[in-house]
Amino acid sequence: MVTALPLCLGCAAAAWGQDWRVPWVPEGFKAVVGSGALYTVTEKDRPKASLSYTLAFVVVGKEGVDGTEGYWLESRFSGLGILVPLVEKLLIVVRGKKRFVKRSISQRLGGPPLELPKEHPTDKLDHLTPGAIAERPWIPPPPKKVGTETITVPAGTFECEHYRGKTETGAVADVWISAQVTPYGVVKMVSKDRTVLLQKVLENETSQIKYEPEK
Repeated sequence: MVTALPLCLGCAAAAWGQDWRVPWVPEGFKAVVGSGALYTVTEKDRPKASLSYTLAFVVVGKEGVDGTEGYWLESRFSGLGILVPLVEKLLIVVRGKKRFVKRSISQRLGGPPLELPKEHPTDKLDHLTPGAIAERPWIPPPPKKVGTETITVPAGTFECEHYRGKTETGAVADVWISAQVTPYGVVKMVSKDRTVLLQKVLENETSQIKYEPEK
């Protein structure tokens, strides 16, 4: 599960068969402004060695969008040989299982923030670009609930709902979800390709993108 960097590196951070920037999980998206989660992702399908990186999701603000409420979801990525961490934030509106992305801003720390225009040609390639309905072209079958378990990860001990399902490659994936964690609830995820562990629950966060973006 699961987004750019600007767009292409979102694929490297994919989890549960979707872009990790806006992943699908059984409990859905829970927006709490200022709160989020920091993860370590370890890719296990590399030919020579495992490769780890960090990925954080934080809800850093909200604003009215077309008569409804939109939330700024910020993803922070470092690793995979990138010397300068990259931050991206999306203004999203959630309606059921559909996510509408109204704006997309990315910034390498130390550089200027850049905003992807709505008419950007990647609208036809990436369903998470502004103005497009974020429906995955492949929707996984609903995962099955395995049970309720208490698990320990670097961020602490959590009582979780344990689900098992398949990714788009057909690999079995297990995910543990807790209501204590936002915005997606993911505490741990394991498949044959990667392991995702919650490192820290984030609170009182603000956006790392401080300036108005260039178009």
